[in-house]
Amino acid sequence: LAKVAANAPAIGKDIEDMEKTLSSSPKLMSTLADPTVDKVTKSALLAEIAKASGFKPITSNFLRTIADNGRASELETILFAYKAKIGGQLVSTHAIVTTTIPMSPWQTALLVKKLRHKFFKGNPSVDLKVTNKIDPKILGGLTVQLGDKFIDLSVKKEIQDVQALLTTAIE
Repeated sequence: LAKVAANAPAIGKDIEDMEKTLSSSPKLMSTLADPTVDKVTKSALLAEIAKASGFKPITSNFLRTIADNGRASELETILFAYKAKIGGQLVSTHAIVTTTIPMSPWQTALLVKKLRHKFFKGNPSVDLKVTNKIDPKILGGLTVQLGDKFIDLSVKKEIQDVQALLTTAIE
């Protein structure tokens, strides 16, 4: 998408703006995930958001195509994957960190430092941006989605592991 348009930074900004819109509107996320809302309605909704936000036509078409193909419920993941894909070209990448409570700026900075060290060998030229999502269902700890890598350090995962271990031991 960005290579064809030859304006990756502008499209990247549109994508970031759309991510901010999604994260700031639980109602929008719920509507896009709702299987009873038809594709046409979701497509029109995304087109209206793109128009109101002043997105480039190619970004607007991209969003409508996602909805038209029945993937609006996966929009956040698709946007994340797109940013991860072009991240190498822009020397920028993005991580989605899910916690039960908002992370402090200090915690975010420490996590960025550790992720940069683990995945980018401490390369300071990589601009690693973190979006902190809140999900009480993980019970505690955190999960990190960075490109195709997923790290699950949640309490929910630990409980599931213990439960599986106990179930296996009983059988």
